[in-house]
Amino acid sequence: MSSDEVLERERKRKERINRVLNSVLACLNRAYADDHVPSNVAWSRLKRFKGTDQARKRWLDIASCQRLMNACSPDFRKIVQAALLTGARWSELRQLRAGDYDEGAGTVLIAKGKSGKARHVYLTKEGQAAFAEWTAGLEKQAPIFTRANDEPWGSHDQHRPMRAACEIAKIIPPMGFHALRHSYASLLVKKGVSLPIVAEALGHSGTRMVERHYGHLAPSHVAATIRRKLPKFGVEITGKIRSLRP
Repeated sequence: MSSDEVLERERKRKERINRVLNSVLACLNRAYADDHVPSNVAWSRLKRFKGTDQARKRWLDIASCQRLMNACSPDFRKIVQAALLTGARWSELRQLRAGDYDEGAGTVLIAKGKSGKARHVYLTKEGQAAFAEWTAGLEKQAPIFTRANDEPWGSHDQHRPMRAACEIAKIIPPMGFHALRHSYASLLVKKGVSLPIVAEALGHSGTRMVERHYGHLAPSHVAATIRRKLPKFGVEITGKIRSLRP
């Protein structure tokens, strides 16, 4: 496990503790406010872990995505490509059935995401061509992605092939499979796709998570808006200033 992965695991552990602590403190404070306990001194000094609200997100540019795909074994390559084309999680992709691809609409149905809600992911022409090929000749209930021996992928089967592909592709330190979802989102944001649309594609109920993790990748919208809307003040520019920079 890389140092980045160790740090991220520790951050998540502290974040979980903070969430539990927040719930416990809310209950205790409510009890104190309702005069069920005489004092709040016993828990008032409890401190939450700091620096847990911002995950260290990593993503790939197009060149790195292509190197990674080329470094994968054929069976793993397909599900990596699907992650980049859909932004779906490993757990969602391994459960996809051929009938979840709607050729007419050009969409993939994620029947049950992390939130428990279904969503349709819109595919590009490249994505539609890929899914059409992957699902050709399959029964509707047949899994789209399987291992080379036709066995289904397990819940943790992504770790070793992902690490191996990263090493071959010279992606250092190695990235986890979830980074493909981050790559999908970050590349969309960099291309100017609005955060609500990215949030919907990822299956988030709101834009808070997308704004938190990817909002900084879209500064061009802020810059373009300011430059378009701020009026001119008639500032005189002589053009006689010479740069002193080397």
